[in-house]
Amino acid sequence: MNMESSTSSDVPQTTSKKPLSVLMLSGDARIFEVGSSVAERMILYGTLFENLLIVVVHRGEERELQLAPNVRVVTAGGKGKVSTFFKARTLLGSLLGTEIDIVSTQDPFFIGLLGLNFARKKDIPIQIQLHTDCFSLGFICESFQRLLEVCIAWYVLRNASCIRVVSLRIQKSVRKVTQVSSTVLPLFVSREVTAPAKNPRITRAIRLVAVSRLTREKRINLIIDAVSKIPNTILTIVGDGPERLKLEKMVIQKGVGSRVHFVGWQDPTPYYAEADVFVHASRYEGYGVAIIEAALSGLAIVATDVGIVQDIIKDEDSVLVVDGTVQSIQRGIERLVLDNNLLNALGVRAKQEALNHTQRLEKYLSCYQEALTKCIT
Repeated sequence: MNMESSTSSDVPQTTSKKPLSVLMLSGDARIFEVGSSVAERMILYGTLFENLLIVVVHRGEERELQLAPNVRVVTAGGKGKVSTFFKARTLLGSLLGTEIDIVSTQDPFFIGLLGLNFARKKDIPIQIQLHTDCFSLGFICESFQRLLEVCIAWYVLRNASCIRVVSLRIQKSVRKVTQVSSTVLPLFVSREVTAPAKNPRITRAIRLVAVSRLTREKRINLIIDAVSKIPNTILTIVGDGPERLKLEKMVIQKGVGSRVHFVGWQDPTPYYAEADVFVHASRYEGYGVAIIEAALSGLAIVATDVGIVQDIIKDEDSVLVVDGTVQSIQRGIERLVLDNNLLNALGVRAKQEALNHTQRLEKYLSCYQEALTKCIT
């Protein structure tokens, strides 16, 4: 395996490191991107434990990376889903002799199944993390693969030692399936994302932003369709994915190429700073980091009732909630186009609710550590 090395001198140290050795299973290959937000987050998690070994279940070549003195990342790679699964299982088998106190998997699907098998062989506890509302109707009905994943999740979650979910909505869903102890710990979102003040909108076009993976369940096509019916609006789409080509063709067909712009994956902060409204039309969502970031940036939000939306709505005055139709999204945006006072008021209230919802980094790390260690105690 190719060995790479990375260190971070700016990582805050926790005051009470627990002498635990943790095995984490993840499907996120960005952990290997030194300096990325995902890699830096793993280094932070490493400050909580004696050792953190991360197995990435992802296609590609075998790799190994020493992120920090006590944080190691490995992957067995693979050419397809099946070979990736079995190569990961073989890699985990080779780690059975390694000192590990607890397993944590970042989803309850095939990765969760691998983690559960490993934990049983070593007779150690396992924490299953759930970032997606996989028991929602939108998730279940999306495809046969999703239905299979739900069946696996049902089995894995019922056999977990403890569960970590990212929203109250998901916790309610999980409690219908199992009585295994679950903890709500939202994903960490830095409060520093707050965007600078914008020039007041008087006669200029209203600027919309959508930050999302370009996949079917995100329903970016509905947003484009709605914008095509509303003059004096400009939409910027931050993100990429398998639906991008189809969406770009749709923009041309609708004749709105001058008003809808694709910028790919970039730091969304500058786009929040330039926008007036954040639009989100996903069929389902686990959490919705972009929703929180947009709220912290003081944007008015038009969104379907998914993920964290339910947790931050207070008397329906923080978010304009729409259903999954073009007409509803169009009406929501038009309300803000016609009512500048409402646009500004929603932004102020959404920001306050987001500040109330998010945590400081030290508090978040403490809660993360507690959620994991209570699986053992």
